[in-house]
Amino acid sequence: MDACQRALGLALRRETEAAFDLLDTTIAAADTAADTVRHLTESIFLVARWTGDYRRGVEILRRMLERADDPTTRGWITVRMAILAGAAEDTELTAAALGDFTIAGDDAGQAMSMLTMAFPKSDLLPSAAFRLELVDAARAVGERLADPVIVARADGAQAALLTYEGDNDAADAAYRRVWEPFRVGSPLLSSEVANVVLNHSLALLSWGRLREVDEVWDRTRHIVTGPRNRDWHALIRATAMIHLGQYRAARDVVAPLTNASEEVAAFGTVLNVAAGLELSATAPDLDLAAESELLEGRSMQLGAMARSTQAALRAVRGEPRPHRDLGPTLRRLAASRPRFGWDCIAVTLAELAPGEADEVLTDMWDFWPAGPRPAVQRLFTETLIGRNDPYPSFVEVADRFEANGEFHSAARAMAHASRVAPSGGESLVAHRRALDLYRLTDAERSMANLLRDRRIRREPGSPTIPESQRHAVNAGLTTRERQVTELAAEGLTGREIALNLGISQGTVRNHLQHAREKLGGLSKRDFTRFK
Repeated sequence: MDACQRALGLALRRETEAAFDLLDTTIAAADTAADTVRHLTESIFLVARWTGDYRRGVEILRRMLERADDPTTRGWITVRMAILAGAAEDTELTAAALGDFTIAGDDAGQAMSMLTMAFPKSDLLPSAAFRLELVDAARAVGERLADPVIVARADGAQAALLTYEGDNDAADAAYRRVWEPFRVGSPLLSSEVANVVLNHSLALLSWGRLREVDEVWDRTRHIVTGPRNRDWHALIRATAMIHLGQYRAARDVVAPLTNASEEVAAFGTVLNVAAGLELSATAPDLDLAAESELLEGRSMQLGAMARSTQAALRAVRGEPRPHRDLGPTLRRLAASRPRFGWDCIAVTLAELAPGEADEVLTDMWDFWPAGPRPAVQRLFTETLIGRNDPYPSFVEVADRFEANGEFHSAARAMAHASRVAPSGGESLVAHRRALDLYRLTDAERSMANLLRDRRIRREPGSPTIPESQRHAVNAGLTTRERQVTELAAEGLTGREIALNLGISQGTVRNHLQHAREKLGGLSKRDFTRFK
């Protein structure tokens, strides 16, 4: 149908509303013949997948379902809805599709339903082994029918399940088995392969193989993916940059993503907050609750990253119990025992509430996520909650993060090491190394906090508090330092300040010196900017 082709062209140009409106109009005028309905269903599904507007796609498919009479057609509409729907809806939709396909004796439809049921979103229940059996059965059907879409989806589902089981080498091979030999195919097949590329890239991020992410995308540029996958490519690159401490570059990558899909917008907000916490003077007035819930329904890994960022945001704002959602999130995941995607939550919880982390993780150590980066995250977490000799363990964590180019995480570990060092000299060495590592990143808030953590002798070329962090709200001034600073900003002399506060001029000088250091080495006349 010409209208379907035009709609797909509009979708590729990011004209999402126009594409769906055209399909809506076509549906109203089309006949109800099975072939017509199937063709329209496929087009609606592709527009939704290419643009990421799953909600509108499901809405239109639901109206299509009302016009379908035979079970095969109903099954294909429903299984497409299940693929697009979030974790809260897909189980019921998949069961309905499988029932229709069973009645119709449609082997291809049954295989696609089994794969939709097998693919992990928010958990692995009833079990990964059961899901892998479904994948094997579906692949056998796809091979018998010579259906490349079913085979590609089966290999992609197997790769995802192996990832969540922690069999990273087998997962990596399964992902590559889908996209490496692919050159050209139908829009449906291209869509499946593009989705596998996306999941492979997310897995590489979690494993800590950051430099391979762009390599995978460079080798798969020939696949027609649509704006959704191009947006996710940008978000994945930005996530890798955040791991590497390149917050400005990450923010620049995310900034152009306008008119994006709901899930892209949600994760883009998370990344903007993560970058902004290091680069901005004040924390944004957001909670990330809606974004976290949406992403949790799409991907365990994305949901975990959102929850960790949410807790960090709350901590910067000084909220009570900023970690309050992390423990419940880990407990929800524990039932399905995934070995992927949740280690960032454990580290954040251990930094904010080590006692609670120790309790929550008691039954989770034996299925800790697998891979080089999660292994360092585990050592970091164990050390934070007191399971290891702290100073050498923090230094080892820093060494391993630094070797992977994750200088911000390495600096965090050395900052912890400086606080638990067995001697003053070792503490100073750790502190200076942390500062040196921070200088390789854009982590301005973290560097400012570390500089305020301890007064060190000023030397030529030594780091100073970044301009973005030179403000009273974030300076960590004591009550008396703030009073002295405010009076100095009004132009009072040291003697006048002393008389006003009933303290000695020497005490005023000390308070001013401490405040100047916390505010980035400002002169007294610069205090006027904080009036």
